Amino acid sequence: MKKLLTLTLLLGVTVASYGQGQLNWANTASTLITLQGVGSLPVRVDAGTTYNFGLFLAPVGTAAPASLNDANWQQVTAYALNSTAAAGAGRMLNPGVASSATYTPGTSVQFIVRAWQSATGGGDWSAALPGITAIGTSSLGTLIMGGGAFPVPGAFGVAGGQIGGFTVVPVPEPSSMALAGIGAASLLLLRRRK
Repeated sequence: MKKLLTLTLLLGVTVASYGQGQLNWANTASTLITLQGVGSLPVRVDAGTTYNFGLFLAPVGTAAPASLNDANWQQVTAYALNSTAAAGAGRMLNPGVASSATYTPGTSVQFIVRAWQSATGGGDWSAALPGITAIGTSSLGTLIMGGGAFPVPGAFGVAGGQIGGFTVVPVPEPSSMALAGIGAASLLLLRRRK
């Protein structure tokens, strides 16, 4: 009997050591993602347009992403689409709980949530990156990964370490940027002449 109990205990410890950390990243009606609308007021992400939401993790102490392809931030396999449910657009469509084998239960992690629209990809960040037409990145959050005996913390909210809603901003097309540059150069030339 002692041998059986010892074996069961060792098996339990081994399984726990390989456990995946979990993070609840479902947002609510009070933490909707928004899209910059007409004028200065943001509006909720349009329910008729598809936006992808991805969860990105990094070790505690990692700086906020310096660029869209910052290698310090890894996308977790979980992603979601904007919801058309009664709760309103800008709410993730049943993303549930994300798991990461890199971060085991009890590990503190930093996380961000990104929302994007892309012409080249959907939920796969690396495929979507070259064709992104709109992007939004949340503030940094820090939570303890759940799983097993640990509670599963929520990524969204107002408690310490959680994040609220954030705004998705359209990415200027290269032609628009070129046009703006020409306009600025013209203004400088006119000013010089006077």
